[in-house]
Amino acid sequence: MGIYCETDIHTPPGGIFAPGSPVTGVVRYTIDEGTSVDKVIISLKGVGKLDVTKYPQIEFSATYTREEEHVNVASIVKTNDNEPIIRGKKYETGFNFTLPVEIPSSLEYKKRQGKYEVAIHINYKIQTKFIVAGRFSSNKKFTKEIKVANTAITPTLPMIPNVYAQSRKLFQPFRKAHSIVDIEATILSSVVLPGGKLEIAYEVQNNTNLVVEAIKTNLFEAYDFYASKTHIVKQTRRIKDLESKSGVVKSRDSFKSSCEFMLPPDLHNITQYSQLVKRGYFFLITVNLPSPYDDVDLQIPLEIGNPEHNIVVSNELHQKAENPAVKDQCVEPAVTSRAGLRHPAKAGSQAAFTVFDVAEVINYIS
Repeated sequence: MGIYCETDIHTPPGGIFAPGSPVTGVVRYTIDEGTSVDKVIISLKGVGKLDVTKYPQIEFSATYTREEEHVNVASIVKTNDNEPIIRGKKYETGFNFTLPVEIPSSLEYKKRQGKYEVAIHINYKIQTKFIVAGRFSSNKKFTKEIKVANTAITPTLPMIPNVYAQSRKLFQPFRKAHSIVDIEATILSSVVLPGGKLEIAYEVQNNTNLVVEAIKTNLFEAYDFYASKTHIVKQTRRIKDLESKSGVVKSRDSFKSSCEFMLPPDLHNITQYSQLVKRGYFFLITVNLPSPYDDVDLQIPLEIGNPEHNIVVSNELHQKAENPAVKDQCVEPAVTSRAGLRHPAKAGSQAAFTVFDVAEVINYIS
C-alpha cells in the first residue's frame, strides 16, 4: 500500500547540467487503493547548506549553520479539484524547467582541519510531492538529484606567461658569503580550462652550504567558508595525483624542471553566486631544507574555468590536449653548478586570491 513513483530525467551528454539549461523528463506514478491523494506537485529545487563546527581545547563545541536557496520552481500537475485522481491507475507526467543562469556548481565537501570541521552541500533535485488526504496522513516526497557545473569565470590573473619568485636568506654564522635559497617559476597561463593543461617551469638555486633534501610540487584547492558575514574559515585540500618530487640539490647547485599536468575536468573555481563558499586553486613548490631550517615555499595562484564570453581568450586556452592519453609528467630536470639568479623576477599579480599560511598548508595537508 502507498505510492509508487519513478523519475526519468533527460540528462545531457556527460550527465552534467549547465546554468540556464533546460531540465526535462517524465514522472511515472501509481497510487494504491489504500491511499488518497489530493494533489501532485513537481518541483525543481536547489539549496546550499553549510555547517561549521569549532572544537576548542575544552570539551565544548559550537556549530554555525547557514542555508541559501538557488532555485525553487514548482508545477501542480494533478489535483482532485479538476480531475479525480484514480487509485490504482498508472500516470505519466512530463516536466520542463529551466535552471537559472546565476547559480553555483553542485558541491559536496566535508573535512576536519585544525579546530574546525566543515560540511557543505550545494545540490539540485527534481522533487515530486504527493499531498495525501486525511488529517493524520503525511505527505510523500520523491527526489532525484541532478549535477550542475558552473565553470564561468571572469579572469583576474594573467593569461600570458608570468613569473613568480621567492628568496630565503638563511642564517649561517660560520659562512662569510650570503646563504640564499631562490625559487623562480614561470607559468604559461594563470587561467586554465577545466580538463586543460597546466604548464609550469621552475628553477631552484641552492646558494648555501646545505644540501636540499627534496623539491615537492602540489596543486591545492583553497576554500573560504562563510559561517557568517564576518566569520570566515579557511581550509585547503591537496589534489591527488597532481604532484611531483625531485631528489637532492647539492650545495651551490641549481635544479631546473618543467611540469605538465592535465587537470581533471571537474576542477573549477567557485567565485560567485554563493554566499557560503568560495573556491580557488594554487600551485605550491616546496624546497625541503634540513633541520633546523624551515622549508622555502612558493605559491602560484591559478584560476580554473571558462572565461566569460566578453573576455578575450587566447587560442591555446580553447584548444584541448592533443593527446589526452599522455600522462601527467615532470620533464627530466637539468642540474647546473653555481648558476646564480642575478635578476630574480618579481612575483606576478595575485589579485582576487587568498594567500594561505604555508605552514598551515603543510601541517594540514591531506
